[in-house]
Amino acid sequence: MRIWPSLAALALLSVPAQAFDCTKAGTAVEKAICADPALKALDDAMAKAYGEVRGLSTADERKMLAMSQKRWIAEREANCPQSAAGLAACLKETTQVRRDLLDGKPLTGPGAGGRIIPFFIMQDGSETQYEIDITLLRFANPQGPGEQRLNEITGSIADRMTLGPHREDSMGRIYALEEAFSITYMGPRLVSAEDTLWMDTGGAHGNGSVQFHNFDMATGRDYTIADFFSEDSAGKLMDDCKQQIIAEKKARLVDEPYDPATDPLLKDDSISEHVATLSRWSFNPREASVSFDAYAIGSYAEGSYECRFAMEDLKPLALSGAPLP
Repeated sequence: MRIWPSLAALALLSVPAQAFDCTKAGTAVEKAICADPALKALDDAMAKAYGEVRGLSTADERKMLAMSQKRWIAEREANCPQSAAGLAACLKETTQVRRDLLDGKPLTGPGAGGRIIPFFIMQDGSETQYEIDITLLRFANPQGPGEQRLNEITGSIADRMTLGPHREDSMGRIYALEEAFSITYMGPRLVSAEDTLWMDTGGAHGNGSVQFHNFDMATGRDYTIADFFSEDSAGKLMDDCKQQIIAEKKARLVDEPYDPATDPLLKDDSISEHVATLSRWSFNPREASVSFDAYAIGSYAEGSYECRFAMEDLKPLALSGAPLP
């Protein structure tokens, strides 16, 4: 059963730039926020950011923004009172994450001059239509090739989403599709963004995928691995990555002996292909990572794999002038 926001919480949506009136606080979450000045200030800041996004959104985007905010408030109301970390700690964490999303801040990096806003594609699920929860980002008023490139990427994601009934026999189940776009790093030369997708279409389990976009902020050009590393350096990274995967497999399969030589999924070609494909790479000032497709080098039961490279180790291998953070 869906839990809907209280009247006090809904006031945040009807008067977007203001927080709810504490004299109308009715739930445990609302009372906890009103009892803690720091939490109240954070919630007020989140409400202000909501109002700013609403003012910069199109009419259709405002409808989806309100739907997303209602769903988020309902989830906060349902989950935080049950948090093992405590109600106040949960409220602080979840509200800060929501504020950062509405503020359009990259996870790391100095950012860019333009205002980034989230936009949403939402749909309540039923036996005949998907439960859809898509979070994307765009520049409200794009200036320059890099800002336009970001909008092109998220616009193409939005264009492939279809609302309304599906034509599949769900056999009484509700199918779900979730996708989230985030900017892991944004600086004058490099934007590194992550697009994470998860779908449940009635199988034994849901399936997910991740794709990264790395492009030049100044020109809008998509980078390739050749902009960062020579073939020799890429080969060294592949060898390092393979050793990381072997060590991780041994750690995960601790209850049974693991021999890399007899693992049919541990293929050099697959590891090399992933390392050589920049859409597998994510960057931030501390490290870079290479994410592997599900089933690419392990079974579903093993879980997903990724290789991590500390930036201090990566920079000596990079080409002179490579656009690393």
